[in-house]
Amino acid sequence: MLEYLTMRLGNGARIAVLGGGPAGSFFALYLLQYAAADRMDLEVDLFEWRSFSDRGPKGCNRCAGILSASLLRNLGELDINVPEEVIRAHIASYHLHSPFGVIDIPNPDPGAEILSVFRGGGPLSNAQGSLPSFDGFLLDCALRRGARLVHERVLRVDVERRPRVFLEDGPRGYDLLVLANGLNSGAIQIAGLPYRPPATLAMSQDELHCRKEDIAQYFGSSVRAFLLPHTGLIFASVVPKGEFLNVSLLARGGPPDLDGFLEHDLVKEALPFPYKRSCGCRPRICVGRAANYYGDGFVAIGDAAVSRLYKDGIGSALLSARQAALTAMRYGTSRHDFASHYAPFCRALHNDNRMGRIIFAVHNRTKDSRRFFRVQARLINAEGSLPFTGQVFRKVLWGMFTGSYTYRQILGMASNPKVVARVAREYLTRHGARVVEAKL
Repeated sequence: MLEYLTMRLGNGARIAVLGGGPAGSFFALYLLQYAAADRMDLEVDLFEWRSFSDRGPKGCNRCAGILSASLLRNLGELDINVPEEVIRAHIASYHLHSPFGVIDIPNPDPGAEILSVFRGGGPLSNAQGSLPSFDGFLLDCALRRGARLVHERVLRVDVERRPRVFLEDGPRGYDLLVLANGLNSGAIQIAGLPYRPPATLAMSQDELHCRKEDIAQYFGSSVRAFLLPHTGLIFASVVPKGEFLNVSLLARGGPPDLDGFLEHDLVKEALPFPYKRSCGCRPRICVGRAANYYGDGFVAIGDAAVSRLYKDGIGSALLSARQAALTAMRYGTSRHDFASHYAPFCRALHNDNRMGRIIFAVHNRTKDSRRFFRVQARLINAEGSLPFTGQVFRKVLWGMFTGSYTYRQILGMASNPKVVARVAREYLTRHGARVVEAKL
């Protein structure tokens, strides 16, 4: 039970985790791992009313389903390996399509692969039936290691005194309540704390059904990203997933028009084969930080608190779950404990996202420039024979599109004086040569 003076978890403490997606499953996994190391018995209830084996938006957490290299490395801490049946594709490269050309970015670190998965049971229209789900796999891992699934809807919660979860059959008391329900599964009313969720943007997500041989011929193990000049698109990507292609679009001002994107000449050139739209949704993604996201016996994690901007939301869900679980086990569950040992992590992630905004703002301006696009292409091609440590330009773009590096790391690589000098020299040399030729 909970020791109220120190707000520490003891043997028999009861923890409610609201949300059985990656954030909730990661929290349960880390908490139970830390408890086992301390020879402590905890009761962990994972509340999840959905079934991740359901097809379509009903069973899906609605994202492109890219597992970054950093996430896969961190899964090793939990002794978890993603089974092959869950993996839809091993991603080896990104192709950046622009009216000014195509840049091929192979993985600069082949030993650190990234994967594509389905978050739920696959697209709504799918003759194969339900497909293996990454979120379902993680939830099963948490249940096998001691968490208990409560397959009910939470009506509301109260954290004013001892945390309570209200269900149809009445309230249940807990020693710690963890909010991990994301942004697309419905808001939960919280009494006793003025919690406010993060700011969001709506995006477009669709799954296209295609012939396997067409995807193998035109995509292979590559993701296609599209840099469309003079548009409000923040990013546009097409990710191979077995017999399907996931289309993810994000723009300023609302979810982009999928039909308009698919009819763009550049996109039609990259998808010169028949396909059928088999699923679609317009999810909201986290682009800010929540307010009042912790208190006595309460903490929010994952998208309910703060997430990495635009990329690798699953990876940042693991990091926030790990830090919250570590705080609860090693320090305590009071507001002061979370303020001292969990909030600094969230602030650091929020500050890293500020650097991400700068990076994407610069990227949005440079994608309109033919000269700069071609300078990038030449610099990246020139790195083909260099070792991993020397492939700076590949790592910058790879990190931007995959989330495999922090934005601070990306900005640090891109702003290195030697790198800036190489870009300027390449730009001025080529541009100057053209100016001289034009004058002659």
